[in-house]
Amino acid sequence: MPRGGFDAARPEVAPRPVETPAVTVAGGEVGGCAVRISRVIYNQMVVSELSDQDVNRIFRALADATRRDIVRRTLVADVSVSQLADSYAMSFAAVQKHVALLEEASLVTKSSRGRERMVRGNLARIRQAQRLLDHFEEVWRSRIDRLDALLAEDDPASSDT
Repeated sequence: MPRGGFDAARPEVAPRPVETPAVTVAGGEVGGCAVRISRVIYNQMVVSELSDQDVNRIFRALADATRRDIVRRTLVADVSVSQLADSYAMSFAAVQKHVALLEEASLVTKSSRGRERMVRGNLARIRQAQRLLDHFEEVWRSRIDRLDALLAEDDPASSDT
């Protein structure tokens, strides 16, 4: 990764843009056109302690509607795997596989209560994923804001008034 750059393969490290002033090149014109050079320098900011593998596991697990529903149910209350299996039109083994994938992503935890295996949602992990998404939203909103500012500068209708 280039120093100060953004490594797309590492989603826990994202750019924080810092605008530098525009620079006019030698006399302000090159080939009859005014040239404006603007640089953006990125500072790395660690969003969370999630590794690439953690992020991939979380979003792979949440990509399925059944698994999202299991997480939703288990955040409200502890639910046994048997109760979950009764809620879906699939086999007990299929529900167990869904729960295992969610457990691998640390979105739920399983514990024994007598003969039953209880499933509980992991709110801390959901919050980590939410912080990551919030950061990406912030990055993209700042990019859109910069694009809007550039378009406003180049809009001839706004300069005629």
